[in-house]
Amino acid sequence: MFIFKHHFSSLLFCLWILSCSIPVSSRLTDPTSDTFLSNTLLSLILNVFPHEMDPSPGVLTAVPATISLRSNLRDFDVSDSTVSVLLNGATYSDYVVSFRDGNLISISFLNRNWQGILDLNYQIKGKGQDSILTTLTKKYTIDSSAPSVVVTNRLGDYPKFLNDRFIELQFSEKVSGADNPNHYQFSGSAKGSLVVVNSVRISDTIYRLSFLGSPDSRFSSLSLGISNIKDTNDTNLNQTLNFKIPIIREVGEVIEPRTFAQCVKTDSNTVFVIGGWKNGTPVRTIEKVNLTTYATEVIGNLGIERVFFSATLANNGRILVTGGLRGADGATTRLNTAEWITVNPFSVANATFTLPTNRYYHESVLTDDGNIFLFGGQATNANSQRLATTLFVNPEIPGTIQSGPSISSGREGLAWAKFRSKLWISAGENTSGVVTNLVESISMTSPYTYACEPSASPCAGFSVPRSLHRMVATDQDLTILGGRSGIALSEKWNANLSRFQSLSLFDNGTVYGGAVVFEGQNILDIGGYLQSPIESQTINSVKLIDPQNATVVQLSPLKTARYGHCVVPVSQSKVVVIGGSQGDTSRQNSRDTSSIEVIEYNE
Repeated sequence: MFIFKHHFSSLLFCLWILSCSIPVSSRLTDPTSDTFLSNTLLSLILNVFPHEMDPSPGVLTAVPATISLRSNLRDFDVSDSTVSVLLNGATYSDYVVSFRDGNLISISFLNRNWQGILDLNYQIKGKGQDSILTTLTKKYTIDSSAPSVVVTNRLGDYPKFLNDRFIELQFSEKVSGADNPNHYQFSGSAKGSLVVVNSVRISDTIYRLSFLGSPDSRFSSLSLGISNIKDTNDTNLNQTLNFKIPIIREVGEVIEPRTFAQCVKTDSNTVFVIGGWKNGTPVRTIEKVNLTTYATEVIGNLGIERVFFSATLANNGRILVTGGLRGADGATTRLNTAEWITVNPFSVANATFTLPTNRYYHESVLTDDGNIFLFGGQATNANSQRLATTLFVNPEIPGTIQSGPSISSGREGLAWAKFRSKLWISAGENTSGVVTNLVESISMTSPYTYACEPSASPCAGFSVPRSLHRMVATDQDLTILGGRSGIALSEKWNANLSRFQSLSLFDNGTVYGGAVVFEGQNILDIGGYLQSPIESQTINSVKLIDPQNATVVQLSPLKTARYGHCVVPVSQSKVVVIGGSQGDTSRQNSRDTSSIEVIEYNE
């Protein structure tokens, strides 16, 4: 009640001041006037209280011994003031309030072993004629945890510093002892072989470590222990940073070496390897590969040997094989036939329909509503017979095949990916034999709407024309890699700008390579054929790419260089590489490989 009366009196007094004329209000500051108000009282009436806090409100790394509020009003005694404290929203009482010299309020904490949000509420009250109240609220965040550290040159869990040959550490706060190389210890696959030899301070929180050695390539795990480093409150940092390195190893062989086969994953543990080219001649065998034991078995044959055909698994457990070549590119070897492979129990049968025209070098994909969509390719060996038409096959209705929306230009050597509920189709060589930069999309549910990407004719989406490239979709990004073109730039779709932009990634412009999503938002780009004016060659390169941060690291190479191989994602962190060629596939000495390699984490 006392507080209410004083606040009410103060409010009436303020209203009276505002209603006065300038000459009348000037008497308030005249010491000889009977209406004189001190500057102190006038400040408090206006709820202005000049003061200082030690330490200043904000984030503290430890509980201070005391928090002091000092009044900057010399003639104002604050010793009748009161203080209340909340810790994380609840009343806190483990403290003592003391006053000194009439202008200092000190809060001393009896227990300093806590952290959280601290709210201090001051009711500032003077004495005598200055007995008016004013309220102050101060907030502190006490974070007494130990400092933390991250390695900035890493790609997800991968220690990019193995390629950079230095480690960059960023601490959460200023520390001491971080410049001592003895405070860092490797374990896991690098124990005893990878040693930190120097540490250089870049700033208060950033240090760069030099190291010697390399981890054991047979194992994936790598750890860096950090100890005996302290923050300004003498709190120790003891932290272990864990990394994973994909290992690459040969695990088996397919029975029949082949290139440009179609590999269809039929369940989580099985892939069918179908057809392809062996020593310049198409084959018809179908092999089954166990993705755990890597055991292989020839389980049957296609009705016709094929290469450059398409194969897609339908929801009913059957694989549709369409078109292709059954020999050299001659009029009698181009195919318009189709076959169904039943996975379980295994069987092969001719489809009851044929394609409207011969089609090879084409692609196929399962739509979101269960149909199989065929697109691209060509009908004869003439550029003018590259196909713009598309087809849909309904696996549930025998003999059902119908036309879909045509793409902007007949092409082969194009790439595709499912991205944001649409099928994106990109570039390739057109009916004039020109490498294009066209990008377009088709929705993956009926009525299969067609659009340019970006939405402007003539669908010129890429900054660089290319064919025989890779298009890979992660949850966030659509990335373009390699291909035959004038300049082999990597590109990425920018959704905010609705266009593709160049990525600052090393890209050697390989063709017939393989690329898949790895560990969620990363990409593995594997092998391929490098076309160079100086020396064309099959490569064994394996690159781990982070498209979000435009980062790439070179992993250990494949044991067998190859192109035209199958790349089969088994899980988020396991990829199997099957077959391919080490030489010219048009010749009988094409050096087709039977090698199966796996890229995975070996925990």
